[in-house]
Amino acid sequence: MSFLTDQYQNKDLDYFGMNKSRKKCILDLAGKLAAKKILDVGCGLGLLGKDLKKNGNYIIGIDVSNKALDIARNELDEVMKVDLENNNWPDDLLKNRFDLIIAAEIFEHLLYPERLLEKLGKLLKVDGQLIITTPNFLVWSNRIKMLFGRFVYQSGGFWCRDHIHFFTLPELKKMLQAGGWEIIAENHLNHPKIPSWLNKIFPALFAFQLIVKVKLKAK
Repeated sequence: MSFLTDQYQNKDLDYFGMNKSRKKCILDLAGKLAAKKILDVGCGLGLLGKDLKKNGNYIIGIDVSNKALDIARNELDEVMKVDLENNNWPDDLLKNRFDLIIAAEIFEHLLYPERLLEKLGKLLKVDGQLIITTPNFLVWSNRIKMLFGRFVYQSGGFWCRDHIHFFTLPELKKMLQAGGWEIIAENHLNHPKIPSWLNKIFPALFAFQLIVKVKLKAK
């Protein structure tokens, strides 16, 4: 196990939960699915996958935390312990091809997020799709804080010590384009103090979390 992922073994279970608003944005973006094979990357306690299991969908969850997987095992069809920073992924995972992969709040924790993008692309079916969520670091409230020199690491949220990459909407799009992906839908989580219509017009400024659905470009 890598040094970076070793720290997640000691996280409290609350860390592996999921905000209800973010979950709703993801589920709305996923759409009505039936009899699909879905991979939940960083599945945590299996809260998202539990909802996705409806309508006969088959959910495989992967995470690096033994404590989280012990709980997710009771919610999902399969769970596997996977260190995303390690190249030795289980053969039982690599043999699968998925209709949908969800990577919620994952990429900001990785040294090389583009490597994970490449790996996930190989696990998708030809017409498969990927949903990504990540904090919008340059949301308006953060811009104001930085303007006044306020940058203090915390145990969670935007300023979490575990965040290695800070994504903005242009930076996320740049990474996706470089990896051969195209955005087919967006459903960003609105900042709670901003009207939703402003978020839709200026997501780079007002989206609290960036949430996109992408697919690989045809070659």
